[in-house]
Amino acid sequence: MMDIEPSKNPEKVPIAQVLETAKKLHEKGDFQGVMQCLSVAERTYRKQQDAESETQVLIATAQYLFDGKMWEQLNNRIEELTKVRGPIIESLKSLFKHCSKLAKQLPDGEIAVALIQTLRRVTDGNIAYEALRIELTRMLTYMYERLGKLKEAADVLMEVQVETAGTLSRDERAKILIEQVRLNLAVDNFIQAGIQAKKFSLKQTEKHYVAYYTQMIMIHLHEDDYISVARDYRAIYKACEKEKLKKDQKSLQTGGWEGWEDKEEDEADAEKENEKEESGKMEIDEVKTKGEKRREEVIATLDMALAGFASFVVMAPLSEEQRDLNMDCVKETKASNKFKTLSMVAESFLKDERIDLPIVKQHVVPSLLSESPIFEGNIPIAGENQCSFLNNKEELKKTFLEKLYQRITEHDLRVIAKFYKQMHFSRLAELLSLSKEETEKVVSRMVVSKEIYGKINRPEGTINFVQPFSSVGVLDNWTSSVTLLLSKMERVSQLIEKERITSTIPTDEEEEEPSSSSR
Repeated sequence: MMDIEPSKNPEKVPIAQVLETAKKLHEKGDFQGVMQCLSVAERTYRKQQDAESETQVLIATAQYLFDGKMWEQLNNRIEELTKVRGPIIESLKSLFKHCSKLAKQLPDGEIAVALIQTLRRVTDGNIAYEALRIELTRMLTYMYERLGKLKEAADVLMEVQVETAGTLSRDERAKILIEQVRLNLAVDNFIQAGIQAKKFSLKQTEKHYVAYYTQMIMIHLHEDDYISVARDYRAIYKACEKEKLKKDQKSLQTGGWEGWEDKEEDEADAEKENEKEESGKMEIDEVKTKGEKRREEVIATLDMALAGFASFVVMAPLSEEQRDLNMDCVKETKASNKFKTLSMVAESFLKDERIDLPIVKQHVVPSLLSESPIFEGNIPIAGENQCSFLNNKEELKKTFLEKLYQRITEHDLRVIAKFYKQMHFSRLAELLSLSKEETEKVVSRMVVSKEIYGKINRPEGTINFVQPFSSVGVLDNWTSSVTLLLSKMERVSQLIEKERITSTIPTDEEEEEPSSSSR
């Protein structure tokens, strides 16, 4: 056996012999000798700038410390190697990657976290390690999340500035942004989640539409912005519909379900598939099974997105955008033929007809609860780590039904204001199926928001829906009436003149009579 000592010149000692010497010392239980042997070899190969041998020595050092469960010594050795003179960057990168793989093998999460924190600390501030540090940050985030430390996970991941990370691809930036939004929502940090969501560009990639809009649904739900929630669900529906149409066309061209194969497979699955193809053992049934499974997932997502779209459209306040989305909702739900009750309710808001609230509560709501999970308090496509306010399903169910009843009441009041000039307040409360106090609150809110005009006469107990004209309005109305009258008079005079001229023109019979009398 050839021992390597600091006093000897190791230039002539190949890396294989160094590793063999270290292995024999380790078998003898001389751990200090192993570290001394590898330390001398590391210093020599570093001075010679032998990157390949240096890499093997560093990895062997980390592996011996890991096998010996010397976690503190491993962390200290990593920090020492980054402070030496003339380090080989590529060798250190290989060491850090190897240590990150070792961290995944640790059963104790706290020890793994300490190792990843050491690796992040030594790679901080060096542009050469930017991509590696981002990968380590994502690993640390996953470890914190697995330990239930969501706040720490969100804080760590927020250290990644995707705007200035030049080594990240567009797809990686999108994934990190979505993860940042998700973790901030999990800890109810809606302000930071909204800031990060605005950095996401849908033009960069289409693969993350569903994930992005899933996060936006929770942000808009927290803000009670139901029209934006409906818009988010509609975007998910359109994206899934586009994917289904594209892959349906491809499956027709290939003559099977291959068009439904999921191309975003894990590397392990892809390698297995390649091995099967090379060996000629790939079966068509397996491809079809995978294709059918993916197809079922897309169709299920389509149905959930359409249910969410229709549910939040009918709960959103009236506006031009809401009316346009409502018309689109009626079209899509009728084409789907799966949400007949939702389609009927959405279509009712487009008509100038009163909706009977007691009938809705008694007959329509049970059907809505079976068609849409929204009115049961379940938010579809919300993913894991939901916001805390989404966990109280009974409270959400109550809130959503109250919003639906409120929209029906507002619709009925608009219809009444359109067809009636004046009405007794008691009769109005009866038509709206509300008490007088509740009716007055609804009328006051809609009058303040200028959705309708109303003036309550308390002594007489009536409400007037006709808006009086101002002096300028009366003058404008008189001017338009006079203009209309004059235009009609001009039109009548033209018709009279036309009739007079037409009556003076002789007909063919009148021209023939003089000629016959002359004969």
